[in-house]
Amino acid sequence: MSAVTRSAILALGLLVAACGQMPGSRPTVTEPAPQAKPPVTAQEPAKPAWNTRPTPPAPVETAPLPPSGGPAPGNAIPSAPVGAVPTPGLSAPAPKPAIRVALLVPLSGRAQAVGQNLLEAAQIAVFDHASEGFKLLPFDTEKDGATAAANAAVAAGAHIILGPLFSNQVSEVAPIAKAAGLSVISFSNDRSVAQTGVYTLGLSPVQALQRVLAITHEKGATRYAALVPESAIGRQTLAALEKAAPQLGSTVVRADTYPAAATDFQGIVRRTAEYDRRRAQPTPPPSYQVLVLAEAGARLKQMGPWIPYYDIDVKDVRLVGPPAWDDTTLGAEPGLVGGWYAAPDPAARGPFEEKFKAAFGATPNRIASLAYDAVALTAVIGKLTGGPNFSDSTLTNPNGFAGVEGLFRLNMDGSSERGLAVWEIQRGQHKQVAPAPGSFLPPAN
Repeated sequence: MSAVTRSAILALGLLVAACGQMPGSRPTVTEPAPQAKPPVTAQEPAKPAWNTRPTPPAPVETAPLPPSGGPAPGNAIPSAPVGAVPTPGLSAPAPKPAIRVALLVPLSGRAQAVGQNLLEAAQIAVFDHASEGFKLLPFDTEKDGATAAANAAVAAGAHIILGPLFSNQVSEVAPIAKAAGLSVISFSNDRSVAQTGVYTLGLSPVQALQRVLAITHEKGATRYAALVPESAIGRQTLAALEKAAPQLGSTVVRADTYPAAATDFQGIVRRTAEYDRRRAQPTPPPSYQVLVLAEAGARLKQMGPWIPYYDIDVKDVRLVGPPAWDDTTLGAEPGLVGGWYAAPDPAARGPFEEKFKAAFGATPNRIASLAYDAVALTAVIGKLTGGPNFSDSTLTNPNGFAGVEGLFRLNMDGSSERGLAVWEIQRGQHKQVAPAPGSFLPPAN
């Protein structure tokens, strides 16, 4: 297979993502990691209707992707025939190499519910995409710690590590994985722990901010301001703005910070609103056209009423925030209506959530899709490369992959990118301002 065709097939691999069934052999039941006291045994989920497979069609050759990066219609990923019996007198075909994928998630402790959802989503991906010989090995990062879980994964012969969830645990796991020659696809969104061979699959607020800033610039904004807490996320947000603005040919005209533990936002907003300078009638607008915030949830709602109180009007200033603004309750606060943020299109997630409910009787948490995408990625790559080839060059296919919530790709520096839509906070359902891109390829001239 040529390098071009192989690259195209990899890019197509996850386009079946949350709703399609892979033709081919039935995957093995997820097995527990071999260790003295396994933290959990991943049992086969109940088999609802979507797991019932018809007789698989004959394998077909997968055509390369067209230049746009979209799928070639009518093609499927080829799979091996099932249950072939060797002809008497001839040597039996060599068995396919096993693919052992370690899943490091919190299966006890404070984040147990999140970890269980990650495991359940991973199990669905195994049954959707994996072929015979694929083994999912779950390890608990909380009982004995992430370091112990990583060491157990290496001892079990894992070919790649998926997880852990928290950034401090990624830092613990990374040197162990690197010493064993294993790649890590973590579920963290903290780019500070990313490095070559250690990927952060979580939705990065930095990349999301870059996406929405680009759209505000397209709409004519050139002057930006920031109001962020003195915290890690605040510093990352401000640094991202200060990096992106010059690239857009724009200017950061002011940058204000406040204590991360602040609960009274009146004076904080008054200062950033330049209210005392603007009190003359009629009140002129602030010196900026876009105000970047890093708060979300309850703290953003505490800040919200002071924004219009100090004459920051959406007609003059566009509020911009993190993906956590994907929260329909924010529309109940008038001062936040009209704010923009970047996030995946929730419509793309619908089939995955329906499948999860059918299997486990509950709605998955927001990040469960990360485990599904990571397992599907390893399963598809394992089939297409004839074994556990999880090299950096394979994982960082520049065309990317189509997952549960749209396009994503891994970069050589360990960061990840996603195809994100831009949304506007409204009362009730939020409004899409710009759709998610359909490809990572540059537009054709």
